[in-house]
Amino acid sequence: MKTQLLNKIFTFEEARNVIKELIKDFLEAQLSKTSTTPIVKRFELRIEKLDLLSWLTQQNFETKLYGSDQDDNYAIAGVGKAFMLEGNRNVNVQELFTTMRSILTPEYPYLRFYGGLCFDDQKPNGEWENFGSYRFMIPRFELATKDGKMLFACNLVISPHSSDHSENVLQELDHLRYSPQDIFIPVLEANSREDIPSQKVWQAHVQDILHTVKTSVCQKVVLARKTEFGFHNRLDPWMILRQLKKVTPYSYHFCFQFADGTVFLGASPERLYKRQDRTIESHAIAGTRRRGRTHREDEQLRQELLTSDKDHREHAFVVEAIESVLSDICDDFTKDNLNILSLESGHHLLTSFQGKLKENIHDWEILQALHPTPAVGGFPRKEALEIIKQLEPFSRGWYAAPVGYVSLEETEFVVAIRSALVKDNKLTVYAGAGIVEGSEPQSEWNEVENKIGNFLKVLNY
Repeated sequence: MKTQLLNKIFTFEEARNVIKELIKDFLEAQLSKTSTTPIVKRFELRIEKLDLLSWLTQQNFETKLYGSDQDDNYAIAGVGKAFMLEGNRNVNVQELFTTMRSILTPEYPYLRFYGGLCFDDQKPNGEWENFGSYRFMIPRFELATKDGKMLFACNLVISPHSSDHSENVLQELDHLRYSPQDIFIPVLEANSREDIPSQKVWQAHVQDILHTVKTSVCQKVVLARKTEFGFHNRLDPWMILRQLKKVTPYSYHFCFQFADGTVFLGASPERLYKRQDRTIESHAIAGTRRRGRTHREDEQLRQELLTSDKDHREHAFVVEAIESVLSDICDDFTKDNLNILSLESGHHLLTSFQGKLKENIHDWEILQALHPTPAVGGFPRKEALEIIKQLEPFSRGWYAAPVGYVSLEETEFVVAIRSALVKDNKLTVYAGAGIVEGSEPQSEWNEVENKIGNFLKVLNY
Protein backbone atom coordinates (compact mmCIF):
# COMPACT_ATOMS: atom_id res chain seq x y z
CA MET A 1 0.00 0.00 0.00
CA LYS A 2 1.28 3.46 -0.83
CA THR A 3 3.09 5.32 1.96
CA GLN A 4 0.78 8.33 1.76
CA LEU A 5 -2.22 6.08 2.45
CA LEU A 6 -0.53 4.47 5.44
CA ASN A 7 0.32 7.81 7.01
CA LYS A 8 -2.98 9.60 6.44
CA ILE A 9 -5.82 9.56 8.98
CA PHE A 10 -9.19 9.01 7.28
CA THR A 11 -12.77 9.26 8.37
CA PHE A 12 -14.49 5.88 8.45
CA GLU A 13 -16.40 6.60 5.22
CA GLU A 14 -13.23 7.77 3.46
CA ALA A 15 -11.34 4.65 4.55
CA ARG A 16 -14.18 2.42 3.38
CA ASN A 17 -14.15 4.02 -0.09
CA VAL A 18 -10.36 3.86 -0.41
CA ILE A 19 -10.26 0.19 0.59
CA LYS A 20 -13.08 -0.55 -1.85
CA GLU A 21 -10.96 0.71 -4.75
CA LEU A 22 -7.90 -1.20 -3.50
CA ILE A 23 -9.95 -4.41 -3.32
CA LYS A 24 -11.26 -3.91 -6.85
CA ASP A 25 -7.71 -3.54 -8.18
CA PHE A 26 -6.52 -6.55 -6.22
CA LEU A 27 -9.38 -8.84 -7.29
CA GLU A 28 -8.99 -7.82 -10.90
CA ALA A 29 -5.31 -8.72 -10.76
CA GLN A 30 -6.19 -12.12 -9.27
CA LEU A 31 -8.45 -13.10 -12.17
CA SER A 32 -5.47 -14.11 -14.29
CA LYS A 33 -3.80 -16.06 -11.50
CA THR A 34 -4.30 -19.54 -10.10
CA SER A 35 -3.07 -20.89 -6.81
CA THR A 36 -3.28 -24.20 -4.99
CA THR A 37 -2.68 -22.54 -1.61
CA PRO A 38 -4.68 -19.81 0.13
CA ILE A 39 -3.83 -16.21 -0.74
CA VAL A 40 -4.09 -13.84 2.20
CA LYS A 41 -4.50 -10.11 1.69
CA ARG A 42 -5.08 -7.44 4.32
CA PHE A 43 -5.89 -3.79 3.72
CA GLU A 44 -5.59 -1.47 6.71
CA LEU A 45 -5.80 2.31 7.12
CA ARG A 46 -5.55 4.74 10.03
CA ILE A 47 -8.90 6.34 10.81
CA GLU A 48 -10.31 8.89 13.18
CA LYS A 49 -11.37 7.45 16.53
CA LEU A 50 -14.93 6.23 16.93
CA ASP A 51 -16.86 4.21 19.47
CA LEU A 52 -16.27 0.49 18.81
CA LEU A 53 -19.43 -0.78 20.49
CA SER A 54 -21.59 1.77 18.67
CA TRP A 55 -19.98 0.66 15.39
CA LEU A 56 -20.69 -3.00 16.18
CA THR A 57 -24.31 -2.27 17.06
CA GLN A 58 -24.88 -0.58 13.70
CA GLN A 59 -23.52 -3.45 11.58
CA ASN A 60 -26.01 -5.92 10.14
CA PHE A 61 -23.75 -8.99 10.18
CA GLU A 62 -24.49 -12.39 11.66
CA THR A 63 -20.94 -12.75 13.01
CA LYS A 64 -19.49 -10.17 15.41
CA LEU A 65 -16.81 -10.06 18.07
CA TYR A 66 -15.24 -7.72 20.58
CA GLY A 67 -12.19 -7.96 22.82
CA SER A 68 -10.14 -5.61 24.99
CA ASP A 69 -7.22 -5.96 27.38
CA GLN A 70 -7.15 -5.18 31.09
CA ASP A 71 -6.12 -1.54 30.66
CA ASP A 72 -8.41 -0.92 27.66
CA ASN A 73 -5.22 0.04 25.84
CA TYR A 74 -5.99 -2.44 23.06
CA ALA A 75 -9.46 -3.25 21.73
CA ILE A 76 -10.80 -5.03 18.64
CA ALA A 77 -14.24 -5.04 17.04
CA GLY A 78 -14.85 -7.37 14.10
CA VAL A 79 -17.73 -8.30 11.81
CA GLY A 80 -18.16 -10.87 9.06
CA LYS A 81 -15.99 -13.88 8.25
CA ALA A 82 -12.89 -13.87 6.06
CA PHE A 83 -11.93 -17.34 7.27
CA MET A 84 -13.48 -19.62 9.87
CA LEU A 85 -12.28 -22.79 11.57
CA GLU A 86 -15.05 -24.56 13.47
CA GLY A 87 -16.06 -27.94 14.79
CA ASN A 88 -18.78 -29.63 16.80
CA ARG A 89 -16.89 -32.63 18.08
CA ASN A 90 -13.69 -33.36 19.98
CA VAL A 91 -11.03 -30.95 18.80
CA ASN A 92 -7.54 -31.92 17.63
CA VAL A 93 -5.76 -28.91 19.12
CA GLN A 94 -2.49 -29.57 17.29
CA GLU A 95 -4.23 -29.76 13.92
CA LEU A 96 -6.27 -26.64 14.69
CA PHE A 97 -3.24 -24.50 15.54
CA THR A 98 -1.24 -25.88 12.62
CA THR A 99 -4.02 -24.82 10.25
CA MET A 100 -4.13 -21.33 11.77
CA ARG A 101 -0.37 -20.94 11.37
CA SER A 102 -0.63 -21.98 7.72
CA ILE A 103 -2.97 -19.01 7.07
CA LEU A 104 -1.14 -16.39 9.16
CA THR A 105 1.72 -14.58 7.47
CA PRO A 106 4.60 -12.36 8.71
CA GLU A 107 3.58 -9.80 6.07
CA TYR A 108 0.63 -8.78 8.26
CA PRO A 109 1.66 -8.64 11.95
CA TYR A 110 -1.83 -7.51 13.03
CA LEU A 111 -3.59 -10.41 11.30
CA ARG A 112 -5.09 -12.64 13.98
CA PHE A 113 -7.53 -15.44 14.57
CA TYR A 114 -10.06 -14.69 17.33
CA GLY A 115 -12.15 -17.28 19.12
CA GLY A 116 -12.18 -19.99 21.73
CA LEU A 117 -12.89 -23.59 22.67
CA CYS A 118 -15.40 -25.36 24.87
CA PHE A 119 -14.44 -26.15 28.45
CA ASP A 120 -14.09 -29.90 27.95
CA ASP A 121 -14.42 -32.60 25.33
CA GLN A 122 -18.16 -32.88 25.75
CA LYS A 123 -20.14 -31.84 22.69
CA PRO A 124 -21.81 -28.48 23.46
CA ASN A 125 -25.57 -28.74 23.33
CA GLY A 126 -28.70 -26.64 23.61
CA GLU A 127 -27.81 -23.03 24.27
CA TRP A 128 -24.19 -23.57 23.16
CA GLU A 129 -24.94 -25.01 19.70
CA ASN A 130 -23.78 -21.86 17.86
CA PHE A 131 -20.37 -22.05 19.55
CA GLY A 132 -19.46 -25.67 18.99
CA SER A 133 -16.35 -27.35 20.31
CA TYR A 134 -14.30 -24.50 18.86
CA ARG A 135 -14.64 -21.44 16.67
CA PHE A 136 -11.68 -19.38 15.43
CA MET A 137 -12.06 -16.75 12.75
CA ILE A 138 -10.34 -13.96 10.90
CA PRO A 139 -12.98 -11.21 10.72
CA ARG A 140 -13.85 -9.75 7.34
CA PHE A 141 -13.71 -6.21 8.74
CA GLU A 142 -11.97 -4.95 11.86
CA LEU A 143 -11.72 -1.81 13.88
CA ALA A 144 -8.78 -1.93 16.29
CA THR A 145 -7.44 0.64 18.69
CA LYS A 146 -4.06 0.58 20.40
CA ASP A 147 -2.19 3.35 22.21
CA GLY A 148 -4.86 5.81 21.15
CA LYS A 149 -4.57 5.01 17.42
CA MET A 150 -7.33 3.37 15.40
CA LEU A 151 -7.15 1.12 12.33
CA PHE A 152 -9.83 -0.03 9.92
CA ALA A 153 -8.95 -3.26 8.14
CA CYS A 154 -10.42 -5.64 5.57
CA ASN A 155 -9.15 -9.24 5.36
CA LEU A 156 -9.32 -11.53 2.33
CA VAL A 157 -8.45 -15.21 2.35
CA ILE A 158 -8.68 -16.61 -1.17
CA SER A 159 -8.47 -20.35 -1.67
CA PRO A 160 -9.34 -22.51 -4.72
CA HIS A 161 -12.85 -22.98 -3.29
CA SER A 162 -13.24 -19.49 -1.82
CA SER A 163 -15.81 -16.92 -2.85
CA ASP A 164 -13.59 -14.01 -1.79
CA HIS A 165 -12.69 -13.30 -5.43
CA SER A 166 -16.34 -12.61 -6.24
CA GLU A 167 -18.44 -9.50 -5.72
CA ASN A 168 -19.40 -10.67 -2.22
CA VAL A 169 -16.60 -8.77 -0.53
CA LEU A 170 -17.55 -5.48 -2.18
CA GLN A 171 -21.20 -6.00 -1.29
CA GLU A 172 -20.26 -6.63 2.33
CA LEU A 173 -18.18 -3.48 2.31
CA ASP A 174 -21.16 -1.51 1.03
CA HIS A 175 -23.23 -2.82 3.96
CA LEU A 176 -20.92 -1.25 6.53
CA ARG A 177 -22.41 1.80 8.20
CA TYR A 178 -21.44 4.20 10.95
CA SER A 179 -22.82 7.45 12.24
CA PRO A 180 -22.10 9.00 15.65
CA GLN A 181 -25.02 8.44 17.98
CA ASP A 182 -26.02 9.49 21.45
CA ILE A 183 -25.55 6.53 23.74
CA PHE A 184 -28.77 5.72 25.55
CA ILE A 185 -28.41 3.13 28.31
CA PRO A 186 -31.79 1.64 29.21
CA VAL A 187 -32.65 0.51 32.71
CA LEU A 188 -32.67 -3.29 32.78
CA GLU A 189 -34.95 -5.02 35.24
CA ALA A 190 -35.22 -8.78 35.34
CA ASN A 191 -38.70 -10.20 36.00
CA SER A 192 -37.59 -13.75 36.80
CA ARG A 193 -34.63 -15.66 38.19
CA GLU A 194 -33.80 -19.36 38.35
CA ASP A 195 -30.65 -20.92 39.83
CA ILE A 196 -29.59 -24.20 38.20
CA PRO A 197 -29.17 -26.23 40.30
CA SER A 198 -31.11 -24.74 43.19
CA GLN A 199 -29.27 -23.59 46.30
CA LYS A 200 -30.37 -26.70 48.20
CA VAL A 201 -29.14 -29.10 45.50
CA TRP A 202 -25.91 -27.16 44.89
CA GLN A 203 -25.02 -27.21 48.58
CA ALA A 204 -25.75 -30.95 48.71
CA HIS A 205 -23.27 -31.36 45.85
CA VAL A 206 -20.71 -29.41 47.84
CA GLN A 207 -21.19 -31.88 50.69
CA ASP A 208 -20.65 -34.76 48.25
CA ILE A 209 -17.39 -33.16 47.09
CA LEU A 210 -16.23 -32.60 50.67
CA HIS A 211 -16.77 -36.32 51.33
CA THR A 212 -14.68 -37.10 48.25
CA VAL A 213 -11.97 -34.72 49.45
CA LYS A 214 -11.81 -36.56 52.79
CA THR A 215 -11.24 -39.85 50.96
CA SER A 216 -8.33 -38.23 49.05
CA VAL A 217 -9.78 -39.15 45.66
CA CYS A 218 -9.75 -35.47 44.78
CA GLN A 219 -8.32 -32.51 46.70
CA LYS A 220 -10.14 -29.70 44.92
CA VAL A 221 -13.21 -29.47 42.66
CA VAL A 222 -14.56 -26.25 41.15
CA LEU A 223 -18.34 -26.53 41.17
CA ALA A 224 -20.32 -24.18 38.92
CA ARG A 225 -23.91 -23.11 38.64
CA LYS A 226 -25.86 -21.07 36.13
CA THR A 227 -28.44 -18.42 36.92
CA GLU A 228 -31.09 -17.53 34.33
CA PHE A 229 -32.65 -14.07 34.34
CA GLY A 230 -35.75 -13.36 32.24
CA PHE A 231 -36.87 -9.99 30.84
CA HIS A 232 -40.00 -8.67 29.12
CA ASN A 233 -38.06 -7.37 26.10
CA ARG A 234 -35.27 -8.63 23.86
CA LEU A 235 -31.82 -7.80 25.26
CA ASP A 236 -29.09 -5.82 23.48
CA PRO A 237 -25.85 -7.72 24.25
CA TRP A 238 -23.63 -4.85 23.14
CA MET A 239 -25.35 -2.48 25.54
CA ILE A 240 -24.94 -5.07 28.32
CA LEU A 241 -21.24 -5.29 27.46
CA ARG A 242 -20.95 -1.50 27.58
CA GLN A 243 -22.49 -1.44 31.06
CA LEU A 244 -20.39 -4.41 32.16
CA LYS A 245 -17.22 -2.57 31.17
CA LYS A 246 -18.22 0.31 33.43
CA VAL A 247 -18.56 -1.88 36.53
CA THR A 248 -15.55 -4.15 35.80
CA PRO A 249 -12.42 -2.04 35.26
CA TYR A 250 -9.09 -3.87 34.98
CA SER A 251 -10.65 -6.91 33.32
CA TYR A 252 -10.38 -8.64 29.96
CA HIS A 253 -13.65 -7.96 28.15
CA PHE A 254 -14.91 -10.22 25.36
CA CYS A 255 -18.01 -10.82 23.30
CA PHE A 256 -18.65 -13.42 20.57
CA GLN A 257 -21.64 -13.78 18.24
CA PHE A 258 -21.40 -16.52 15.61
CA ALA A 259 -25.07 -16.57 14.63
CA ASP A 260 -28.01 -14.30 15.18
CA GLY A 261 -29.67 -14.83 18.52
CA THR A 262 -26.94 -15.99 20.93
CA VAL A 263 -24.01 -13.98 22.30
CA PHE A 264 -21.34 -14.99 24.83
CA LEU A 265 -19.77 -12.14 26.78
CA GLY A 266 -17.81 -11.54 29.94
CA ALA A 267 -15.29 -9.62 32.01
CA SER A 268 -12.52 -11.96 33.15
CA PRO A 269 -9.70 -11.05 35.53
CA GLU A 270 -7.72 -14.17 34.65
CA ARG A 271 -5.10 -14.58 31.94
CA LEU A 272 -4.38 -18.20 31.07
CA TYR A 273 -1.22 -17.26 29.18
CA LYS A 274 0.29 -14.70 26.86
CA ARG A 275 3.12 -15.58 24.48
CA GLN A 276 5.30 -13.03 22.70
CA ASP A 277 7.84 -14.91 20.59
CA ARG A 278 9.37 -17.20 23.25
CA THR A 279 8.35 -15.13 26.29
CA ILE A 280 5.37 -16.44 28.25
CA GLU A 281 3.30 -14.98 31.09
CA SER A 282 0.60 -16.68 33.15
CA HIS A 283 -1.54 -15.94 36.21
CA ALA A 284 -2.72 -18.07 39.09
CA ILE A 285 -5.89 -16.59 40.56
CA ALA A 286 -7.81 -18.46 43.27
CA GLY A 287 -9.14 -17.53 46.68
CA THR A 288 -11.77 -14.80 46.95
CA ARG A 289 -13.29 -12.30 49.34
CA ARG A 290 -15.98 -9.74 48.60
CA ARG A 291 -15.26 -6.00 48.80
CA GLY A 292 -16.16 -4.23 52.00
CA ARG A 293 -18.81 -1.53 52.28
CA THR A 294 -16.35 0.74 54.12
CA HIS A 295 -12.60 1.17 53.86
CA ARG A 296 -12.14 -0.48 57.26
CA GLU A 297 -14.31 -3.49 56.37
CA ASP A 298 -12.57 -3.80 52.99
CA GLU A 299 -9.15 -3.92 54.64
CA GLN A 300 -10.38 -6.50 57.16
CA LEU A 301 -11.62 -8.75 54.34
CA ARG A 302 -8.34 -8.30 52.49
CA GLN A 303 -6.32 -9.32 55.54
CA GLU A 304 -8.70 -12.22 56.18
CA LEU A 305 -7.96 -13.52 52.67
CA LEU A 306 -4.20 -13.12 53.18
CA THR A 307 -4.29 -15.20 56.36
CA SER A 308 -6.89 -17.81 55.34
CA ASP A 309 -5.43 -21.33 55.37
CA LYS A 310 -8.31 -22.66 53.26
CA ASP A 311 -7.86 -20.01 50.54
CA HIS A 312 -4.08 -20.42 50.52
CA ARG A 313 -4.48 -24.15 49.94
CA GLU A 314 -7.01 -23.51 47.17
CA HIS A 315 -4.58 -21.07 45.55
CA ALA A 316 -1.60 -23.40 46.00
CA PHE A 317 -3.16 -26.07 43.76
CA VAL A 318 -3.23 -23.57 40.88
CA VAL A 319 0.29 -22.31 41.54
CA GLU A 320 1.73 -25.81 41.67
CA ALA A 321 -0.05 -26.84 38.46
CA ILE A 322 1.29 -23.85 36.52
CA GLU A 323 4.77 -24.36 37.98
CA SER A 324 4.70 -27.97 36.80
CA VAL A 325 3.73 -26.97 33.26
CA LEU A 326 6.28 -24.15 33.01
CA SER A 327 9.07 -26.39 34.27
CA ASP A 328 8.35 -28.73 31.33
CA ILE A 329 8.03 -26.12 28.55
CA CYS A 330 10.43 -23.36 29.67
CA ASP A 331 14.20 -23.06 29.83
CA ASP A 332 13.63 -20.94 32.92
CA PHE A 333 10.80 -19.08 34.64
CA THR A 334 10.19 -16.83 37.63
CA LYS A 335 7.30 -16.57 40.07
CA ASP A 336 6.27 -13.36 41.77
CA ASN A 337 5.44 -13.20 45.45
CA LEU A 338 1.85 -13.84 46.44
CA ASN A 339 -0.21 -10.70 45.95
CA ILE A 340 -3.78 -9.46 46.27
CA LEU A 341 -5.70 -8.52 43.14
CA SER A 342 -8.41 -6.09 44.19
CA LEU A 343 -11.21 -5.59 41.69
CA GLU A 344 -14.60 -3.94 41.95
CA SER A 345 -16.15 -7.36 42.49
CA GLY A 346 -13.75 -8.69 45.11
CA HIS A 347 -10.24 -9.48 46.38
CA HIS A 348 -8.35 -12.43 44.89
CA LEU A 349 -5.07 -14.18 45.66
CA LEU A 350 -2.73 -13.69 42.70
CA THR A 351 0.60 -15.21 41.69
CA SER A 352 2.17 -14.13 38.38
CA PHE A 353 4.66 -16.10 36.29
CA GLN A 354 7.10 -15.13 33.54
CA GLY A 355 9.24 -17.56 31.54
CA LYS A 356 11.35 -18.22 28.47
CA LEU A 357 9.96 -21.03 26.35
CA LYS A 358 12.14 -23.84 25.09
CA GLU A 359 12.80 -23.97 21.36
CA ASN A 360 9.96 -25.37 19.25
CA ILE A 361 7.27 -25.16 21.92
CA HIS A 362 3.98 -24.43 20.16
CA ASP A 363 0.79 -22.73 21.31
CA TRP A 364 -1.19 -25.93 21.09
CA GLU A 365 1.21 -27.59 23.54
CA ILE A 366 0.95 -24.67 25.98
CA LEU A 367 -2.83 -24.54 25.81
CA GLN A 368 -3.27 -28.27 26.20
CA ALA A 369 -0.91 -28.37 29.18
CA LEU A 370 -2.42 -25.40 31.05
CA HIS A 371 -6.16 -25.78 30.50
CA PRO A 372 -8.08 -26.34 32.65
CA THR A 373 -6.05 -25.12 35.62
CA PRO A 374 -7.22 -26.06 39.12
CA ALA A 375 -8.74 -22.55 39.27
CA VAL A 376 -11.66 -23.72 37.10
CA GLY A 377 -11.38 -27.52 37.11
CA GLY A 378 -9.76 -28.96 40.18
CA PHE A 379 -6.95 -31.22 41.34
CA PRO A 380 -6.08 -33.81 40.21
CA ARG A 381 -7.44 -32.66 36.85
CA LYS A 382 -8.85 -35.94 35.52
CA GLU A 383 -10.67 -36.89 38.72
CA ALA A 384 -12.02 -33.36 39.24
CA LEU A 385 -13.40 -33.16 35.70
CA GLU A 386 -15.16 -36.48 36.13
CA ILE A 387 -16.87 -35.24 39.30
CA ILE A 388 -17.90 -32.03 37.51
CA LYS A 389 -19.50 -34.07 34.71
CA GLN A 390 -21.42 -36.14 37.26
CA LEU A 391 -22.70 -33.24 39.37
CA GLU A 392 -23.28 -30.25 37.10
CA PRO A 393 -26.68 -30.55 35.34
CA PHE A 394 -25.68 -28.42 32.34
CA SER A 395 -22.98 -28.02 29.73
CA ARG A 396 -20.34 -25.42 30.59
CA GLY A 397 -19.85 -24.74 26.89
CA TRP A 398 -17.38 -21.87 26.63
CA TYR A 399 -17.75 -20.85 30.26
CA ALA A 400 -14.35 -21.16 32.06
CA ALA A 401 -12.77 -22.11 28.72
CA PRO A 402 -9.91 -20.40 26.85
CA VAL A 403 -10.89 -17.45 24.64
CA GLY A 404 -8.51 -15.08 22.91
CA TYR A 405 -6.43 -14.52 19.79
CA VAL A 406 -3.67 -16.30 17.88
CA SER A 407 -1.00 -14.74 15.68
CA LEU A 408 2.45 -15.82 14.56
CA GLU A 409 4.41 -13.69 17.01
CA GLU A 410 1.86 -13.27 19.78
CA THR A 411 -0.95 -15.32 21.30
CA GLU A 412 -3.09 -14.63 24.34
CA PHE A 413 -5.86 -16.59 26.02
CA VAL A 414 -7.94 -15.60 29.02
CA VAL A 415 -10.16 -17.84 31.11
CA ALA A 416 -13.80 -17.07 30.26
CA ILE A 417 -15.10 -16.69 33.80
CA ARG A 418 -17.41 -13.89 35.02
CA SER A 419 -19.35 -14.61 31.83
CA ALA A 420 -22.86 -15.01 30.47
CA LEU A 421 -24.95 -16.02 27.47
CA VAL A 422 -27.45 -13.56 26.01
CA LYS A 423 -30.30 -14.93 23.93
CA ASP A 424 -33.49 -13.05 23.06
CA ASN A 425 -34.94 -11.95 26.42
CA LYS A 426 -32.82 -14.24 28.62
CA LEU A 427 -29.45 -13.74 30.30
CA THR A 428 -27.70 -16.84 31.68
CA VAL A 429 -24.84 -16.08 34.07
CA TYR A 430 -22.20 -18.70 34.98
CA ALA A 431 -19.99 -18.82 38.07
CA GLY A 432 -18.27 -21.36 40.28
CA ALA A 433 -16.35 -21.87 43.53
CA GLY A 434 -13.39 -24.04 44.45
CA ILE A 435 -14.29 -26.72 47.00
CA VAL A 436 -11.44 -27.92 49.21
CA GLU A 437 -11.13 -29.28 52.73
CA GLY A 438 -12.53 -26.63 55.04
CA SER A 439 -15.08 -25.30 52.55
CA GLU A 440 -18.55 -24.53 53.93
CA PRO A 441 -21.56 -24.94 51.60
CA GLN A 442 -23.24 -21.66 52.56
CA SER A 443 -20.00 -19.67 52.29
CA GLU A 444 -19.28 -21.16 48.86
CA TRP A 445 -22.80 -20.30 47.68
CA ASN A 446 -22.26 -16.73 48.88
CA GLU A 447 -18.96 -16.61 46.98
CA VAL A 448 -20.68 -17.61 43.76
CA GLU A 449 -23.35 -15.00 44.39
CA ASN A 450 -20.61 -12.40 44.84
CA LYS A 451 -18.98 -13.48 41.58
CA ILE A 452 -22.15 -12.78 39.60
CA GLY A 453 -22.43 -9.45 41.36
CA ASN A 454 -21.16 -7.52 38.31
CA PHE A 455 -24.12 -8.76 36.29
CA LEU A 456 -26.50 -8.06 39.18
CA LYS A 457 -25.30 -4.44 39.10
CA VAL A 458 -25.93 -4.22 35.35
CA LEU A 459 -29.39 -5.73 35.82
CA ASN A 460 -30.27 -3.55 38.81
CA TYR A 461 -31.21 -6.81 40.53
